[in-house]
Amino acid sequence: MGYDKAAFGKRLRDLREKCGMSPSDLADKAGVDYSAIIKYEAGKNSPGLDNAYALAMALNCRIDELCNLPAPEDR
Repeated sequence: MGYDKAAFGKRLRDLREKCGMSPSDLADKAGVDYSAIIKYEAGKNSPGLDNAYALAMALNCRIDELCNLPAPEDR
């Protein structure tokens, strides 16, 4: 089971839009480069743990929600 960058990007975009933020707003709030947000959403790159944490905090969610990970009992 590999990590799906495209699925992460879609999830990030969906959560960002649900919060009513633009990519620029999210970048500012999370302290992450705008270009990184664009690459994450396009599925071209994925964040390291520090940026994933910052994105989750900015989106008011948990990292496992951001990454769309199954609950431990479902793994």
